[in-house]
Amino acid sequence: MRIAFFPRNLNHLRLYGKLRETIAKEYPSTDVNIVYETSSEISDVDFAYEEHIESVLRTDVSNVASLEQFLQKYPSFNFNKAILSERELVFFPSYFNYGHMKYKEICAYTAACFHVMEMFLDSVKPDIVYGELILGLADAILYEICKVKGVKYLSVRQSKVGNGIIVCDPYVDLPINHRSKYEAYLAENPDSECFNEARQYLDNLKQRIEKPVYMEKTGQNYRLFPKHKVAEFIRRITQASENKEKLILKRRPLLNPVFWHATKLINIVKTKIYGNHWFVDLENIDSPYVIFPLHYEPESSTLVRGAEFSDQLGVIKFISRHLPLGIILVVKEHGGNHGYRKPEFYQEVSHLPNVVLVSRDQSPRELIKNSAAIITITGRMGWEALVYGKSVICLGNAFWSTMPGVQRCKQWSDLIEALRSVSKEADTPSASGVELLAFTAAYIECNHQANFVLNSSQLEQEKNIQSLAGLFSQNHFDVLSK
Repeated sequence: MRIAFFPRNLNHLRLYGKLRETIAKEYPSTDVNIVYETSSEISDVDFAYEEHIESVLRTDVSNVASLEQFLQKYPSFNFNKAILSERELVFFPSYFNYGHMKYKEICAYTAACFHVMEMFLDSVKPDIVYGELILGLADAILYEICKVKGVKYLSVRQSKVGNGIIVCDPYVDLPINHRSKYEAYLAENPDSECFNEARQYLDNLKQRIEKPVYMEKTGQNYRLFPKHKVAEFIRRITQASENKEKLILKRRPLLNPVFWHATKLINIVKTKIYGNHWFVDLENIDSPYVIFPLHYEPESSTLVRGAEFSDQLGVIKFISRHLPLGIILVVKEHGGNHGYRKPEFYQEVSHLPNVVLVSRDQSPRELIKNSAAIITITGRMGWEALVYGKSVICLGNAFWSTMPGVQRCKQWSDLIEALRSVSKEADTPSASGVELLAFTAAYIECNHQANFVLNSSQLEQEKNIQSLAGLFSQNHFDVLSK
């Protein structure tokens, strides 16, 4: 039996390295391979795909014509969507205003990535690939190839409901076996003891909406010189000459970590100075309103799972143009977005006549309770609004978006229709209490008690590694036996 781990960051790379050692001892029949960007980061990497891509790009086999052949071979792969959702191609060059890859370079890189990911699967022959939710070009390509070759591709995520982690589809953080459990719970008596944990979770959520566990990192306040960023800067300096001539995707400027923190500091200072002109307090809002919670950027929650609606400023302007008369749009900043958003964004939103901004510190609970509806791409506030019995309009692919009563929008015309239905009444229930209870109970049952949060103090502890090793090995056999 072969497992392949596909980490997208150094924290999970180190974790998977330790996991492999534990699995080798506890489950010797399971063979583990690790695929990562480069081998220079850590010795546990078996297949450094960027280094193989570099080699392919030095030949003549990677070009627009070869990309055409790959797109015919994998027809469900959406090339334009994939490159626009890759933050290294779009977000970071725009945010920092540095040079980006040309279109022909992108085509050649994508073709090379197809070639290399095929080579990886053909050589390693894994039964299951474990990654995260699809967040960029490389994993989107690997997923498409896995589908055609019949290799299972699953994602590991921190649970969105309760504590623990889940194994899910690569494009939505809903546990893979949630549907069958949900249907089973729907057949149960709502007063049954099997709903006790779900009932307690929902009651606690209604009483006080707190930051979820997975915001342990993103919800922290800005620090000028965090240890992991200092380490990253030192690593960049040591690898500067080595990476200078490479054709790899992450060709960021050497001083990028410094620019990143300098930009954040400038954004924080400007927002503090001009914030009173942009943000309003909830008690000063005297009109019926719908909420649009902003997402942390750059994240796959918008770039990948938001697709058509990934441009948040564009979405806000579109909603502003189509809101019913008498209703305003309240835009809430993300709790973890401290210093990432440029002040020009706030300034532009604040000038829209039927739109108001509230800060990241505004209580989501009070905001939701007094709203007419919530419009979100994939945000957690959509789930919280469902718990409060509010109407929810979903623009992306979220774990809760299949719930009864959620209006899903796949194109702009759908959003226009959804906005027409927005009521000025504050209480518009969506899912029934039974459906909500069954959905929650099914999700909690799928949770595995472990931690997958970046920079968490528990991440590399022995207890957590043992728990994860058991999950991967058992899930491996469960999936293959179906």
